[in-house]
Amino acid sequence: MPHNTAMKKESPIESFIALRSAVGFLGQSEKWWNCKFLESIGPRMLQTIFPRTSHQAALRSAIQAGSLHHDKALGQRGISHLFRLPADVEEALSSHTESFTDKHWSALFLENKEQALDSLRKRCSAEIKVSPGPVQIGTIGQVLTHKSTEELAMHYHSAFTQQVQCLPYFGGKTSGRR
Repeated sequence: MPHNTAMKKESPIESFIALRSAVGFLGQSEKWWNCKFLESIGPRMLQTIFPRTSHQAALRSAIQAGSLHHDKALGQRGISHLFRLPADVEEALSSHTESFTDKHWSALFLENKEQALDSLRKRCSAEIKVSPGPVQIGTIGQVLTHKSTEELAMHYHSAFTQQVQCLPYFGGKTSGRR
């Protein structure tokens, strides 16, 4: 079933940040990894330590938890995934969030599972059937594209709605849906 593709106006950088927030929220809600940084309490707790950057610290902490989970299942050599991308992409993501205002952060911090699933659904062109475990969706050289962010959104949206722990990644050779 086709979905709303209005999100195409986002740059891939903006899409990756939104995907990390939505998948991070759902990953902690569904207990894929053990943290609560993206719940409302997360930034408030971090405010005492990081008064000006508590939201950024909360997102980075959730990204680290997601990265550890994915790295354990996928390994770290020769692949990238939503929570561990090539260094130049990570730098671009970090630079982009440094200019965020409170309005940007409040749009990223979701209140419930429905909002997180909707954020993913809006970035999908279709629903797909997913299987548990790793699935290569492209190559590392294809990471920073609209197609890659759409593939990630489709896989994670399907994983969370089908209650299957599917872990999409980018490898050195094309396989999977590409």
